[in-house]
Amino acid sequence: MMQKPFIRNHQFNVINNEAAYLGRTIRTSSDASVIEAVKYNVETKILAAFPELTDTQKELLLFIIKLRTEQEFQDYLDALAAYRISFPEVTEQLVRELFPKNKKVRQPDPSLQHDYSYTYFGWPDIGTSRMYLIYEHQGEMIGVEGKYSLNCRKDLCCICKGFGEVALVTAISRKKVSGSPEYYKAIGNYMCFKSHECNSRITDPSGLERFIRDVNAK
Repeated sequence: MMQKPFIRNHQFNVINNEAAYLGRTIRTSSDASVIEAVKYNVETKILAAFPELTDTQKELLLFIIKLRTEQEFQDYLDALAAYRISFPEVTEQLVRELFPKNKKVRQPDPSLQHDYSYTYFGWPDIGTSRMYLIYEHQGEMIGVEGKYSLNCRKDLCCICKGFGEVALVTAISRKKVSGSPEYYKAIGNYMCFKSHECNSRITDPSGLERFIRDVNAK
């Protein structure tokens, strides 16, 4: 029976990274003990990325430690495409539902959705210097809107932990500042300006979830 998709984008990135690490070790090391140690580390990291797995899913993922050639690793990653969870389509209606207070919200460029391999979907409105993020959490679609300013140098992204072109994205929290009932707290973080690059690197969504949680806290 065909398995249902169960691999989220950030989890696939973990597998992809570990496949590269194991493949590189096999190509460059002739020490069997080193290769076995790396296989153990690869297995541990992949399992840690999946809080829940069936026996069949576990067997599928851990087939990675049986691979040796570059072609075998590529075939393995290609085969996992059938088990990847697609990000929901970001339609005009969905955008308007998630950002109801912004009547002039700019719709994302359709070309950005060439595939649905995302942990989150984000896009800028350059005309208004606003950044929009959409994330699915426990079956609920969540939208966050903030102002952005581009950093003049490369820096660390709070979401993917990668080093690259970032923007300071500042969103207004729903929680009012203590003692100031008319003012709300601003939450700012540096994050990748190009979300597709961020999505290709992210291996843990906790940084993104923390930002969304802080913004939506009441």
